[in-house]
Amino acid sequence: GTLEGMDIQGNMTLEVHTEESSCIRVLTELGDNQSQGIQFKTHPNIDKALFNKSSTLGLKDPNRPFPTGSALGVLKWRLSPKDESMMPLQISCWPSVSGSDTYVNIEYEASEAFDLQNLTIVIPIPGNSPPQVNSCDGDYQLDSRNQCLVWQNELVDDSNRNGSMEFVLQNVDPEGIYPIEVQFASTSLFCQIGVAGVVTCSGEEPVRYALKSMLNSDTYEVVG
Repeated sequence: GTLEGMDIQGNMTLEVHTEESSCIRVLTELGDNQSQGIQFKTHPNIDKALFNKSSTLGLKDPNRPFPTGSALGVLKWRLSPKDESMMPLQISCWPSVSGSDTYVNIEYEASEAFDLQNLTIVIPIPGNSPPQVNSCDGDYQLDSRNQCLVWQNELVDDSNRNGSMEFVLQNVDPEGIYPIEVQFASTSLFCQIGVAGVVTCSGEEPVRYALKSMLNSDTYEVVG
């Protein structure tokens, strides 16, 4: 198939745990995001001019503390690429009919830029007969209640960037296997953004911090 549309949305949240460390600035590191067409938008209380000048996230009033005990969104970005090569994962599906049998070959190909966690491919199973699985790279299980075949790989990395499954259905319409739903996560991001440090507003002294980055698929469908 071909890419019909891809919409990527990202956000950075900041959670301050102690009031002593609430008057701070976050020093971000930005890579070559303009060439990808990524657009950034700061929270209304964030000093936009400061961010545009030095990639630093700080409140407009440097004497005002960040709230403690709850996560605050400080930065958002968005990207709508049309280049299929930017997809973390591509799914190909070839159903073929032979008499009363429908052979379904489905394959995934993961980008080298992303190691994927908990890859789950959910394939609708039309008809009343369970599928006969002939081969599968990874694990699978039949969800009889929801009438679907669930194909799973806990981790997709350099050892298994390509994988395939073949199964057979009896007396069904091949179009009944769509839409195929895909879910995955990754610690790699589309946006080239990092944190170089966190400092106090008054003396620019370093503040201890922890950073977590995660990419999650929201809606990913193969429609035939």
